[in-house]
Amino acid sequence: MWNIVKPIIGVLLLVGALNGAKEMVLGDNTANRDMEATATIDTLSANTLRVTRLAKKVDHYIKYSFRAHDGELYTKSYSISPAEYSSLREGQKVRVMYHSNNPSINAIPSLRTYNSVEKMDAISPASFPVMRGILLFLFSVLGGYLVWGGVSGYLSQSGGGVAQNDNVARRLNSVSTAGATGFGKRQ
Repeated sequence: MWNIVKPIIGVLLLVGALNGAKEMVLGDNTANRDMEATATIDTLSANTLRVTRLAKKVDHYIKYSFRAHDGELYTKSYSISPAEYSSLREGQKVRVMYHSNNPSINAIPSLRTYNSVEKMDAISPASFPVMRGILLFLFSVLGGYLVWGGVSGYLSQSGGGVAQNDNVARRLNSVSTAGATGFGKRQ
Protein backbone atom coordinates (compact mmCIF):
# COMPACT_ATOMS: atom_id res chain seq x y z
CA MET A 1 0.00 0.00 0.00
CA TRP A 2 2.77 2.43 1.00
CA ASN A 3 4.52 1.76 -2.34
CA ILE A 4 1.44 3.12 -4.10
CA VAL A 5 0.98 6.13 -1.80
CA LYS A 6 4.63 7.26 -1.94
CA PRO A 7 4.67 8.08 -5.66
CA ILE A 8 1.33 9.89 -5.40
CA ILE A 9 2.64 12.12 -2.60
CA GLY A 10 5.87 12.57 -4.54
CA VAL A 11 4.05 13.68 -7.68
CA LEU A 12 1.97 16.16 -5.68
CA LEU A 13 5.14 17.61 -4.13
CA LEU A 14 6.80 17.86 -7.55
CA VAL A 15 3.75 19.58 -9.08
CA GLY A 16 3.61 22.03 -6.15
CA ALA A 17 7.33 22.77 -6.48
CA LEU A 18 7.03 23.32 -10.23
CA ASN A 19 4.05 25.63 -9.72
CA GLY A 20 6.00 27.59 -7.09
CA ALA A 21 8.99 27.86 -9.41
CA LYS A 22 6.72 29.11 -12.21
CA GLU A 23 5.34 31.81 -9.88
CA MET A 24 8.89 32.82 -8.89
CA VAL A 25 9.98 33.17 -12.50
CA LEU A 26 6.84 34.59 -14.10
CA GLY A 27 5.39 36.39 -11.08
CA ASP A 28 1.92 36.16 -9.62
CA ASN A 29 -0.61 37.52 -12.10
CA THR A 30 -3.34 37.83 -9.48
CA ALA A 31 -1.73 40.72 -7.65
CA ASN A 32 -3.08 41.29 -4.18
CA ARG A 33 -3.84 44.90 -3.36
CA ASP A 34 -5.63 47.00 -0.79
CA MET A 35 -9.29 47.68 -1.57
CA GLU A 36 -11.79 50.03 0.01
CA ALA A 37 -15.52 49.52 0.54
CA THR A 38 -18.38 50.96 2.54
CA ALA A 39 -19.49 48.83 5.46
CA THR A 40 -22.70 49.03 7.46
CA ILE A 41 -22.61 48.65 11.24
CA ASP A 42 -25.06 45.82 11.88
CA THR A 43 -24.83 45.52 15.65
CA LEU A 44 -23.34 47.39 18.59
CA SER A 45 -23.44 45.51 21.87
CA ALA A 46 -22.24 45.93 25.42
CA ASN A 47 -21.74 42.80 27.49
CA THR A 48 -21.47 43.15 31.24
CA LEU A 49 -19.27 40.67 33.03
CA ARG A 50 -19.22 40.46 36.80
CA VAL A 51 -15.57 40.13 37.86
CA THR A 52 -16.25 40.17 41.62
CA ARG A 53 -19.28 40.92 43.76
CA LEU A 54 -18.45 44.60 43.64
CA ALA A 55 -16.72 45.02 40.28
CA LYS A 56 -18.16 44.74 36.80
CA LYS A 57 -16.44 44.78 33.45
CA VAL A 58 -18.22 45.95 30.32
CA ASP A 59 -17.00 44.79 26.91
CA HIS A 60 -18.18 46.63 23.80
CA TYR A 61 -18.46 44.93 20.41
CA ILE A 62 -19.13 45.97 16.84
CA LYS A 63 -20.39 43.77 14.03
CA TYR A 64 -20.27 45.11 10.48
CA SER A 65 -20.72 43.81 6.95
CA PHE A 66 -19.65 44.90 3.47
CA ARG A 67 -19.68 43.69 -0.13
CA ALA A 68 -16.27 43.08 -1.64
CA HIS A 69 -15.36 43.55 -5.29
CA ASP A 70 -16.21 39.87 -5.91
CA GLY A 71 -19.83 40.52 -4.88
CA GLU A 72 -19.63 38.40 -1.72
CA LEU A 73 -20.93 39.70 1.60
CA TYR A 74 -18.33 39.66 4.39
CA THR A 75 -19.08 40.09 8.09
CA LYS A 76 -16.70 40.73 10.96
CA SER A 77 -16.96 41.56 14.64
CA TYR A 78 -14.49 42.58 17.30
CA SER A 79 -14.25 44.48 20.57
CA ILE A 80 -13.96 48.27 20.66
CA SER A 81 -13.31 50.86 23.33
CA PRO A 82 -16.15 52.55 25.27
CA ALA A 83 -15.37 55.87 23.53
CA GLU A 84 -15.62 54.26 20.08
CA TYR A 85 -18.82 52.50 21.14
CA SER A 86 -20.47 55.77 22.17
CA SER A 87 -19.47 57.51 18.90
CA LEU A 88 -21.10 54.88 16.63
CA ARG A 89 -24.67 53.84 15.89
CA GLU A 90 -26.27 50.83 14.21
CA GLY A 91 -26.91 51.33 10.50
CA GLN A 92 -24.06 53.85 10.22
CA LYS A 93 -21.88 53.64 7.09
CA VAL A 94 -18.12 53.40 7.67
CA ARG A 95 -15.05 52.94 5.46
CA VAL A 96 -13.49 49.46 5.51
CA MET A 97 -10.18 48.31 3.97
CA TYR A 98 -9.57 44.73 2.81
CA HIS A 99 -7.18 42.56 0.80
CA SER A 100 -8.37 41.89 -2.76
CA ASN A 101 -7.24 38.23 -2.70
CA ASN A 102 -8.67 37.59 0.78
CA PRO A 103 -11.44 40.02 1.79
CA SER A 104 -11.78 38.27 5.17
CA ILE A 105 -8.63 40.23 6.07
CA ASN A 106 -10.28 43.57 6.73
CA ALA A 107 -10.66 46.34 9.26
CA ILE A 108 -12.29 49.70 9.82
CA PRO A 109 -9.15 51.89 9.85
CA SER A 110 -10.69 54.46 12.19
CA LEU A 111 -11.22 51.73 14.84
CA ARG A 112 -8.48 49.19 14.34
CA THR A 113 -5.04 49.01 12.73
CA TYR A 114 -5.34 47.71 9.19
CA ASN A 115 -2.48 45.47 8.05
CA SER A 116 -1.99 46.52 4.46
CA VAL A 117 -1.00 44.12 1.70
CA GLU A 118 2.44 45.74 1.54
CA LYS A 119 2.98 45.25 5.27
CA MET A 120 1.78 41.63 5.16
CA ASP A 121 3.97 40.82 2.13
CA ALA A 122 7.02 42.25 3.88
CA ILE A 123 6.72 39.68 6.69
CA SER A 124 5.61 36.73 4.55
CA PRO A 125 8.18 33.92 4.06
CA ALA A 126 7.18 33.86 0.38
CA SER A 127 8.65 37.35 0.01
CA PHE A 128 12.15 36.03 0.71
CA PRO A 129 13.32 34.56 -2.62
CA VAL A 130 16.25 32.61 -1.15
CA MET A 131 14.04 30.90 1.44
CA ARG A 132 11.40 30.23 -1.18
CA GLY A 133 14.03 28.75 -3.52
CA ILE A 134 15.38 26.49 -0.77
CA LEU A 135 11.87 25.25 0.07
CA LEU A 136 11.12 24.59 -3.60
CA PHE A 137 14.38 22.66 -3.93
CA LEU A 138 13.61 20.57 -0.84
CA PHE A 139 10.08 19.80 -2.07
CA SER A 140 11.51 18.77 -5.45
CA VAL A 141 14.11 16.46 -3.90
CA LEU A 142 11.62 14.94 -1.46
CA GLY A 143 9.05 14.51 -4.24
CA GLY A 144 11.59 12.83 -6.53
CA TYR A 145 12.76 10.57 -3.71
CA LEU A 146 9.19 9.48 -2.92
CA VAL A 147 8.39 8.84 -6.58
CA TRP A 148 11.60 6.84 -7.10
CA GLY A 149 11.21 4.91 -3.83
CA GLY A 150 7.57 4.10 -4.52
CA VAL A 151 8.17 2.97 -8.11
CA SER A 152 11.24 0.88 -7.27
CA GLY A 153 9.41 -0.64 -4.26
CA TYR A 154 6.45 -1.50 -6.44
CA LEU A 155 8.68 -3.07 -9.08
CA SER A 156 10.56 -5.16 -6.52
CA GLN A 157 7.25 -6.51 -5.22
CA SER A 158 5.73 -7.32 -8.59
CA GLY A 159 7.78 -7.53 -11.80
CA GLY A 160 11.13 -6.91 -10.14
CA GLY A 161 10.85 -10.13 -8.16
CA VAL A 162 12.80 -12.03 -10.84
CA ALA A 163 15.88 -9.90 -10.21
CA GLN A 164 15.45 -10.44 -6.50
CA ASN A 165 15.22 -14.21 -6.99
CA ASP A 166 18.41 -14.12 -9.10
CA ASN A 167 20.23 -12.37 -6.23
CA VAL A 168 19.04 -15.00 -3.75
CA ALA A 169 20.13 -17.78 -6.09
CA ARG A 170 23.62 -16.21 -6.46
CA ARG A 171 23.96 -15.93 -2.67
CA LEU A 172 22.94 -19.56 -2.16
CA ASN A 173 25.30 -20.69 -4.90
CA SER A 174 28.23 -18.78 -3.38
CA VAL A 175 27.54 -20.34 0.04
CA SER A 176 27.38 -23.87 -1.41
CA THR A 177 30.61 -23.45 -3.38
CA ALA A 178 32.35 -21.89 -0.38
CA GLY A 179 31.20 -24.81 1.74
CA ALA A 180 32.55 -27.32 -0.73
CA THR A 181 35.99 -25.78 -0.85
CA GLY A 182 36.66 -24.69 2.72
CA PHE A 183 33.96 -25.63 5.19
CA GLY A 184 33.88 -29.00 6.87
CA LYS A 185 36.94 -30.32 5.09
CA ARG A 186 39.45 -32.19 7.16
CA GLN A 187 43.01 -31.58 6.42
